[in-house]
Amino acid sequence: MRNGAKKQIKKPYLTLLVITAVVYFFLRFIWPLFAPLIVAFLVLLLVEPGLSKWSTRFHIRKKPLAYVVFAMTIAGIVAGIWFGIVPYIKGCDFSWWEELLKVPFVQKIYRYLQENGIGAVASASSSALKIGSKVLFNIGAYGLSIFLLAAIFGKLKKHMEGYDEGILVLGIGGDIISYLKAFLKTQGKLFLIQSGLCVLVLSVAGIPNGWLIGLLAGILDFFPILGVGIVLVPTAIWQFVAKNYVAGAICAILFVGCVIVREVLEPKFLGQAIKLPAIGIWTSVYAGIQLFGASGILKGPIAYLLISTIYRRIQYRGEDTI
Repeated sequence: MRNGAKKQIKKPYLTLLVITAVVYFFLRFIWPLFAPLIVAFLVLLLVEPGLSKWSTRFHIRKKPLAYVVFAMTIAGIVAGIWFGIVPYIKGCDFSWWEELLKVPFVQKIYRYLQENGIGAVASASSSALKIGSKVLFNIGAYGLSIFLLAAIFGKLKKHMEGYDEGILVLGIGGDIISYLKAFLKTQGKLFLIQSGLCVLVLSVAGIPNGWLIGLLAGILDFFPILGVGIVLVPTAIWQFVAKNYVAGAICAILFVGCVIVREVLEPKFLGQAIKLPAIGIWTSVYAGIQLFGASGILKGPIAYLLISTIYRRIQYRGEDTI
C-alpha cells in the first residue's frame, strides 16, 4: 500500500456527519435490496487470493475450483449433520419430558393449550414455515449470487483497480473482511470462555449432563437473538421446579455472569483485533441494536468501521491499492 499525502479536510465534523448519513442510508435501504450481491462480492474478495494460489498450483481455472470448494463445503455440512447430530438425537433419552408433564403447573399449561391453543399452535407452525422458507430462499439467493459473480469477478476487480472510486470500494471491502475475520475470532474466543465457564460451573453444581448444557450454551451464545439465556434460563427454571434451589440459583447467577462477560470482553477483543477503541465498538453495538434490531450487533460495528475507513481514505487520496 502506498501512503498518499494526508490532506487537511475542511469542516471535518460536517464531513463525518455526511459520511454517517450515507452509511446509515446504505445499511438501512441499500443493503436489504442488494445483500446477496454485496455478500457475494465480499466472499469472492476474501477467497480470491486463495483460489488464485490453488488454481495455479493445481492448474485448474478458478471458476471450476470455486464450484468444487462450494460442493465440498455443502457435502461436509450435510455429512456432519447426518453422521453427527442425527445419531446423537436418536440416542438421547427424552424421558425427562414425561417427568416434566407430571408437574401440576405444566399440566395446567398443557390443558390450556389443548383447550385454547390450537390457533396459537397453528400460528407458530405457520411462522416456522415462513421462516424456514425464507432461510432456504436466502441460501439459494446468496449461493446463486456467488456463482454468477464468480464468473466475472477477476475482470471486475481488475477494472475497478483502474479507478480511484473502484480502489476505494475495494479498500472498504478489505476493511470489512478484516472486521468479519476479527468478529469470528472474537466469537471463537468467547465460545471457549463461555462454554468452559458453563461446563465447569454446571458440572460442579451437579446438573445432569452439565457438560452438554454448557457446551450448547457456548454455541448458542454466538447468535445474538438466542444467547446463553435460551439454555441457562430454562435449566434454572427446571431446577427450581424440581426443588433444587441451590442449583437453580447457580444457573441464574451463571446466566448473569455470562452476559456480563460477553458485554465486557466482546468490545475489547474486537477493538484489539481491528485497532479501534473498545468504547467505540461497544457504543456502535448499542447504537446498532437500537437502529437495526438484533442484526445491529453486526451492523453497528460495521457502520463504525465504514465511517472511520471512508474518512481515513478521504484523507489519503494517494492510496491506490488495498
